[in-house]
Amino acid sequence: MKLHIKKYGITVSDDEVRNVILGDNPPEYLKASSWIRVVFLSRAEYEAAIKDPRNKQNIVMVENAVRQQILGEKLRQLLVPALLLQMLISDGNLQIRNSN
Repeated sequence: MKLHIKKYGITVSDDEVRNVILGDNPPEYLKASSWIRVVFLSRAEYEAAIKDPRNKQNIVMVENAVRQQILGEKLRQLLVPALLLQMLISDGNLQIRNSN
């Protein structure tokens, strides 16, 4: 996977990661984390837990996991259509219509 990500120049910005973590619907695994679950009573408390310096190590791990998740999604979005097209071509199912 890393080879394909590098080959196609797929990147994830810090803003993309931040948008997932601080978005309206944070990932379930994040909300279920033991260090968050204890304080996940309101949105304000969730954001406070995310920004709490005592949780820095946990947040770095979450950021890395989210970044990998987004990279995987971007790679799939790029490769799945290409693989489907390749399957159609190799199966002889591709029909090219002449618009003339």
